[in-house]
Amino acid sequence: MHGCPRSGFLTSLLLAAALVACGGSGDATDSDDAPPDFSQSSCFWAGPYIQQSDETNFALLDTGAVYWTSSFTLPEGARLHIRGEFAQGRYQSFNAYNADGDATDALNDAQTEADTGSLNPFQAGAERDSQDRAFSIVVVPEEPPEDSSARLANTLYASRPRNGHIEIFYRLYVPDAGSGVTGGVALPEVEVEMADGRRETGTQACATLAADSEVLPKSTTVPSAAEYSLLREQPLRAQGFPAENPAVWHKYFNPEALYACLYFKLCGGQPAATGGIYNNIDNNYVYSYLSREFGQIAVIRGRLPQTRTTLWGDDIAQSSELRYWSLCNYETYSQRVQAQGCLYDEILPHNAAREYVIVTSSAADRPDNAREECGYGWLEWSPLGDGLNHPEDGLLLLRNLLASPDFSGSIQNVDAPGEESAVMGEYLPSIEYSNIESFESLGCGE
Repeated sequence: MHGCPRSGFLTSLLLAAALVACGGSGDATDSDDAPPDFSQSSCFWAGPYIQQSDETNFALLDTGAVYWTSSFTLPEGARLHIRGEFAQGRYQSFNAYNADGDATDALNDAQTEADTGSLNPFQAGAERDSQDRAFSIVVVPEEPPEDSSARLANTLYASRPRNGHIEIFYRLYVPDAGSGVTGGVALPEVEVEMADGRRETGTQACATLAADSEVLPKSTTVPSAAEYSLLREQPLRAQGFPAENPAVWHKYFNPEALYACLYFKLCGGQPAATGGIYNNIDNNYVYSYLSREFGQIAVIRGRLPQTRTTLWGDDIAQSSELRYWSLCNYETYSQRVQAQGCLYDEILPHNAAREYVIVTSSAADRPDNAREECGYGWLEWSPLGDGLNHPEDGLLLLRNLLASPDFSGSIQNVDAPGEESAVMGEYLPSIEYSNIESFESLGCGE
């Protein structure tokens, strides 16, 4: 059984911590069905986590991505080898966690060297359709070196908690169209190298590792209704609480800081950027709480950073300001996302200056012109609101993945609360409440 134990005060922070859990669905890539030869799970990899499955639609999934999890115990003195082929997609990574869901290390595609005779198709300038794309990494139960230059190549460091329990997430963003959920390759295979030199693979390796092939339970990140109600149902709360009008963006630093800011409006100071439960180390986020008490719809305007285009199988991996960008609207309590609840860079309508306009509304309140043919994006605002008795609520989450050091407008460059607008400028969207009639008066094309 997977889990993320919390007790007392920290248990009430599960809602906040879940903001950084990543997952997704092949839905937006037109590649729901994997090629027949590639299994979508194994005795080691549980998943895939996708929006279409009620079992896995929680933890604020991004519908432009997909991921798998593994929970196991590494025998004393053993090492875990993971071998596979680089997927056909935008990004892939491995993150290691301890039994409390705290990230111990990460190894993304750009940091992974290809096997001898193979090519890493994610490196800028590489041929993305290379047939020779094998990689091998090793997982060791050690703390990562404080000096990054001392890291061993292709090594994922999994510091060991008391019970030896380790969890690994395998993430894949935007599988190429037609490549299937797994990105046109088989899921990575594992081999256990025992302390005495013996090696085990397949089901034997899974048995030795006591690998749990079940997906994480929702209780890993979803708080109890009672805990959530204590936050949401505060006496003397203002209209639209915890949303504000005009809407405000806040960078996510850690669970405690989000909890204090969102529900008690204590948003200052210098919180540590430590992430949260099962966070993807390569992602940074800003969030904004919405309320339909302020308007039938919310209109979001901004400028899209330069990102790679990979969905339709570009030949060469490009340099970019961000590897990936997305905006999603979630049910805050249940952490579910609707089928059209996310838009990512490559499917977002925008003009030549990369300026975009997005409407978020329930399906019933969707303006007739809020569609791609008219140049507008649309995010589905769940009719259930927060998923627990507050149909007016919504939660926007903006992701920036792997920002270039040369891109000054990324969320990664926001060092303290209140700096979001000054640092991100036009890359931090504006949010305005409106109604159907007003937006439809813009016609087809603003």
